[in-house]
Amino acid sequence: TSDFFNAWEFGVDLSLEIPRFVAPFGISKLVPKSMSPKTLFSIGTGIQKNIGLDRQTITTVIDYKWKFNKKKTVNFELFNVQYIRNLNNGEYFNIYNSEFEKLKPIAEVYNSFGLTKENAPSFMSTVNADTNFQTSNPTAYKENANVNNRYNIITSNFIIPTIAYTYTYNNQTNYKDNNFSFFKARIANSGNFFALLSNQKNNKGIKTLENTPIAQYFKADIEYKQFWDISSTSVIGFRSSLGVVVPYGDSDIPFTKSYFAGGTNDIRAWQTYELGPGSTLPGLEYNVGNFKFLTSLEYRFDLIGNVKGAFFVDAGNIWDITNSSFIDSDAKFNGLSSLKQIAIGSGFGVRYDLNFLILRLDAGFKTHEPYLNKNKWFQNFSFNSAVYNIGINYPF
Repeated sequence: TSDFFNAWEFGVDLSLEIPRFVAPFGISKLVPKSMSPKTLFSIGTGIQKNIGLDRQTITTVIDYKWKFNKKKTVNFELFNVQYIRNLNNGEYFNIYNSEFEKLKPIAEVYNSFGLTKENAPSFMSTVNADTNFQTSNPTAYKENANVNNRYNIITSNFIIPTIAYTYTYNNQTNYKDNNFSFFKARIANSGNFFALLSNQKNNKGIKTLENTPIAQYFKADIEYKQFWDISSTSVIGFRSSLGVVVPYGDSDIPFTKSYFAGGTNDIRAWQTYELGPGSTLPGLEYNVGNFKFLTSLEYRFDLIGNVKGAFFVDAGNIWDITNSSFIDSDAKFNGLSSLKQIAIGSGFGVRYDLNFLILRLDAGFKTHEPYLNKNKWFQNFSFNSAVYNIGINYPF
């Protein structure tokens, strides 16, 4: 059996929702019963076997939710703690072979080291600590630091203690209403009192708890959607979103909290994790950033019976805004000038409406590729270069 299909996930979640606020100091009185206050207590664990490093997660949540009215909802995550443990780090360079290929020319320059996939982590550490090599071979040293940073992002275990506030506005009256607006904003902080209680640090200066790094970052996401019912059989949908995550306290950003571009619900002309950051050339198995812009416009219409069609345009990208010295300049966001690095994909789709869900097939064509050297428009606009996405329900 191919390893590609040798994947599974098993999880158990226990939750209790109480139709009022359960909180000390009379806080429950701040929100009247007319706002339908709810308290959610949840704990869960999961083990994932996949084509990557495999992962175990444990999550504990205390969540408060209430409605100002039928259109406005507030969600306050007072206590959301997630523990992430990677189970198979030794497979990193077998899975992400392009990362190992980037180390080969560095090892040739650093000729006292016989590089293998097994000793690649210790090789990166050796090069990072070699100040003489940094002076004599600054480009190779920077490339090694870049690969090492990506290795740390993927393989590090994390404790992610989050406090978050979410505001949602939705004036859709029912599921058949195709003239409505949707707006959602979420602000989150990870680290908070967990970092204050810890006086331990690892060799990178990152706060730890029981030798596990505590993720410290601020994250903000906003999303706006608008739909117009232009006839009894057709709808125009628009979506735009913006997100940023900024680390502090020398912390790395966990891979699961970083942004990616591409995929069935994103920029459909690129596969998941394939695009960006910035004008970085494709070719790596994954690409992540900490700043993201995405927008989509889609025209949906009926074809025959329960079969529906769509034409769409997706645009956006991810970038790095950490100002790290070893991040390539092509990956960094440099203000308005970086908007020329926005990728654009367009295409069409066919959907089958089963009433309780929609089966979707979309074909995305690369329309504007920001990483090309000369003409960036319509250079790979063909069925051979298209990306075919199978999904459930609409992309937004």
